[in-house]
Amino acid sequence: MNALAAAPTALNRISPSALPAIRLRRILFATDFSRESFNALPIVGALARRYHAEVEIFHALMPTPLVVPEGGTYAPVATLEAEQRIQEVLKADVLAGQHVSWAVRLGFPGETIMDEAQDQKADLIVLGTHGYAGFRHFLTGSVCEELARSAPCPVLTVGPHVDKRFSNPDRPTRILVPVDFTPESLEVVPNVLSLAGDSDTCVTFLHVRKETSSGMRSARAKHFVGMMRRMFQRHVSDRCATRYLVEEGDPADTILSVAYENFADVVAMGVRAKQDVPFTLRATVTYKVIAGAQCPVLITHLH
Repeated sequence: MNALAAAPTALNRISPSALPAIRLRRILFATDFSRESFNALPIVGALARRYHAEVEIFHALMPTPLVVPEGGTYAPVATLEAEQRIQEVLKADVLAGQHVSWAVRLGFPGETIMDEAQDQKADLIVLGTHGYAGFRHFLTGSVCEELARSAPCPVLTVGPHVDKRFSNPDRPTRILVPVDFTPESLEVVPNVLSLAGDSDTCVTFLHVRKETSSGMRSARAKHFVGMMRRMFQRHVSDRCATRYLVEEGDPADTILSVAYENFADVVAMGVRAKQDVPFTLRATVTYKVIAGAQCPVLITHLH
């Protein structure tokens, strides 16, 4: 079954009268204590207040020679240092009045964060990410994407270019949803519509096409706008503004451009699971959007 044929089937399970509400009872905030990772902290606090959610501050302690020296003896001083850093995070004003716990675990970041989210039954993982790879910090765009494709819950990434307005975030009122009509890209739609709810929100569905001949351009755009309207319009509250865009060009560049031009508060993407993706992480559309977006990026994958 091709993507266009599978798309309506993927949306059939979404009932307008029984749309699953977002229930953020527990948020896992994973940090490597870098400046970039703390860009996500105000958003964590805002979500916790809005949804009355518990927050866990989590650090994965990399098993380097300094942490686990030759001979395999675990160095408790590394844990003590991490715990002291977490105590500083707990003093952040954005977490005042919230129910906050913390944990430090030894292990490689992606696997350890995912295991902790599974054990704690987290409803959302929040990550402040770097747009580069390196040895000093571990929450790179590639690690975040790999985690987002494997995690048991949605992942919200806050990249290195996030706009200053997110240092004091409000509820999202402009949501951008890129769709390519695959079941994976549609997986995020129930979360988006629940996030929009009945509030005065603008949801923009975006489909990006490779460049076509000028004679076909207008007709194809109308065709895909019509498809999106038929698929999504009945699910969106009448109080929400809904837009349907068809653009041409490189998918990642176009998503980032539309998000910037429309002052998006969040980009919501459904992606393929890790085991289904034979790719180099730094070359994917998802990685480029995570690394380049000026707003948070919400990612879900098809389980």
